[in-house]
Amino acid sequence: MPILKTLGCLSQQPCMWQIKINFKHMINKKWVAVAALFIGWSCTKDINLEQKRERKIIANCMLTADSIQTLALTYSNPLKQLYYDEVETASASLYLDNSEVGQFEKKGYSKWQLKHTPKAGGSYQLRVQVPGWKPIEATTSMPQPVQIEKKGGSNDTRRHFTQHSTLLPYWTFIIRQSKDTVMVKPLILPGDKLQNSIGTNHPYRDDFNTTDELSVNNKGTTREHLAYIRINTPSELTDVNKEVDFFLEASLNQSLVVFRSVSAEYDQYMKSSVQKMMVYNTFDDPTQWFDENDIYTNINNGLGIFAAYSDTIIQCHYALDEVSKP
Repeated sequence: MPILKTLGCLSQQPCMWQIKINFKHMINKKWVAVAALFIGWSCTKDINLEQKRERKIIANCMLTADSIQTLALTYSNPLKQLYYDEVETASASLYLDNSEVGQFEKKGYSKWQLKHTPKAGGSYQLRVQVPGWKPIEATTSMPQPVQIEKKGGSNDTRRHFTQHSTLLPYWTFIIRQSKDTVMVKPLILPGDKLQNSIGTNHPYRDDFNTTDELSVNNKGTTREHLAYIRINTPSELTDVNKEVDFFLEASLNQSLVVFRSVSAEYDQYMKSSVQKMMVYNTFDDPTQWFDENDIYTNINNGLGIFAAYSDTIIQCHYALDEVSKP
C-alpha cells in the first residue's frame, strides 16, 4: 500500500493527523477515468462548478486529558483559498454540567487557550459569542480511557493486547517515532509520523476503511486498514469483566500504539472524515467525487467540531521487549 502523507491541522475540519493518499499504482486508472468524464462532457454546455458559500465562523476544540485546552476560531473561506482569516474578538467559555469552568484567552493567530483538566465522564458545553454573529454553542462529554494492556508473544510486526473494558467506540493507530528513544511516559512528539497501514484480528473492528491488500506491506495475515482502526464493542460486552484478546499488525518497532477513547462527536467526525477522504481517492469510479456526504459537525450556528478524547499510549521498542522477557 502506498504511503500516506501526514500533517497536523486546525483548519475548516480539524484533526490530530490528516492523511492524504498517493495512489501511484492507480495513476493510469485515474487519467483514464478523468478522460472518460471529459469525453462525456464534451458534447454539453460548460458546467459552472462555482458554489456560493455563506461565510460562517469555524470553531474547533478537542478536549484532551491535558491541563490546557485549545480552541481555534476562524472564518470559512471560498474553495481554493488556502488560508483562514482569524476571529480577532470573541468571548469563549467552557462549561462543565452547565457551570462555567473558565474563559478562553487569546494566545496567537486564531488560537485561544484555557487552563482546565477535563473530568472523565463530565458533560461539557462550549459557548462562543462573536460581535455581530449568532451565538455559537456545542456539547460533548469526556470519555473514560480504554483499559488495555500489552501481552507477550509479540514481534516487530505483531503485538498482542488484552482489552479489559470500554464504554464507547475507540480508535487505534500507530505513530512512527522520529527519535530512537525509550520514554518513561510515551508522548507524540513533533516529527513523529502516522503509519499508513495497520491490521487487526479484533472481533469488533469496523472494516469500513479496509483495502483488498494485507497489512505489513501485503505480508501480514489481516486485511489492511487505512491508517486507523475503529473498534466498536457491542454494549452487552462493555462490562469490566469482559476481556478481549487481539493483536495488531504493522511495522511496530520504534513506534507508539495509540488507543484513543472518544466522545460520540469525535467518533462521528473521524468516521465521516476518513470516508470523505476515501471517496475523493476512488479513481475506479470518479462519479463518487460528487458525493453528498458531509463531514460531521456539531457546532450550532457555525462549522467545526467540539469533541473530546483520551489516549492510552503504549510504546513498542526492542529495549522494552528485552526488559519484559522472563
